[in-house]
Amino acid sequence: MEFTTEFLIFTSIVIFLSALVQATIGFGFPMIATPLLAMVTDMKTAVIYVAIPTLVLNLSVLIIEGNFLQTIKRFYLLAIIAMIGSAIGTQILIYSNSEIFKFLLAISILFYLFSQKISFEMPWVRSKPNLATLIFGLSAGVIGGLTNVMALVLIIYSLESRHSKKEIIQSTNLCFMFGKIIQIAIFIAHGSS
Repeated sequence: MEFTTEFLIFTSIVIFLSALVQATIGFGFPMIATPLLAMVTDMKTAVIYVAIPTLVLNLSVLIIEGNFLQTIKRFYLLAIIAMIGSAIGTQILIYSNSEIFKFLLAISILFYLFSQKISFEMPWVRSKPNLATLIFGLSAGVIGGLTNVMALVLIIYSLESRHSKKEIIQSTNLCFMFGKIIQIAIFIAHGSS
């Protein structure tokens, strides 16, 4: 796919502004960059353009937050399950009409925005942590593979698990990092560009 100079300038600005948000709050880069790019291109292209910058930003945040090895030790299972989900979502994205996932992206973002206003509790997340890790990790991964918006599912999981703000930032960035690694590998193996 060939892009104009205007598209590349727009993409650069979107990536820069989204990175500023990520640097400020610790997450959010793909949640901002992906829908903005998807407005001017197809979903698959938007996901591809955001993959490597997301990976770099996630790794940077994990290093800056500190305790990188402890973060991996604490959240590796969630990250691995999210990576499996991301592999599934990426395969679906590659072999489907990616335009239909713009709707899923919009719903995901709207749900995230309005979930702050809705008060609902899921006590089973704390009473059945292994099941919660499986369900939320896989769901986050699949949605992340399709839309790059994994954070909303992970934030709900983290809030219900009563994680601290630092733990939320660490776990979401670790899951995104694992998800982006497998996503990039799948795109390369598939020959996507």
